[in-house]
Amino acid sequence: MRLAGCEKSRRHEEPFLAVVGNIGSTHLYPMPAKGISGLPLDPAGSSPVAQEVVELDERGRITLPTTVMSAIGWLAKQETVVLIIYDELGRIVLLPWESYGETVLTRRRELIEDAGGGDAAALDDLLLLEDRYHRGRVARDRRLSLGLQGLLHLGLDGAVKPRVYIAGAVDRIVIMSKEYRDQRLRKGSVAVSDLP
Repeated sequence: MRLAGCEKSRRHEEPFLAVVGNIGSTHLYPMPAKGISGLPLDPAGSSPVAQEVVELDERGRITLPTTVMSAIGWLAKQETVVLIIYDELGRIVLLPWESYGETVLTRRRELIEDAGGGDAAALDDLLLLEDRYHRGRVARDRRLSLGLQGLLHLGLDGAVKPRVYIAGAVDRIVIMSKEYRDQRLRKGSVAVSDLP
């Protein structure tokens, strides 16, 4: 059995079949060529954002979809170091290390110096910084390991087949749990509040 996205159509470059199911119960479904629904929202224009749903593997790794990768200019086809930010519960943000990493490291060094001088508030801030910011890497095969801490932050520690939403936009990749995304959709935005 081949995995989802591995089969290619003879007429098209996009994958055309997804293999979904448990052992002994496999179903074949047409695989969307674009986005969540299979069709771009606006076929006449491109967008600086892309979003897909992906399933984590048994080791807690995500394979970043090519549609999301293509929306991110800094994410090369080679191994890339990223700044991982455990943002709101259920949301992880990936930024380019080259642009943002040194700023975090500079603040860390300042807090270490202040905490070493007996500043209790600096020690608390250092603990927060160490919990919130991490260095990670996206491998050449587009995989990113979230580890147990990432799974816990997304609320996926006990999920059998965890799935997340991955959105790419200009300088960032956002990984969202279903619960976070659902809450975000319910909250809405003034910019789209007058739409159906």
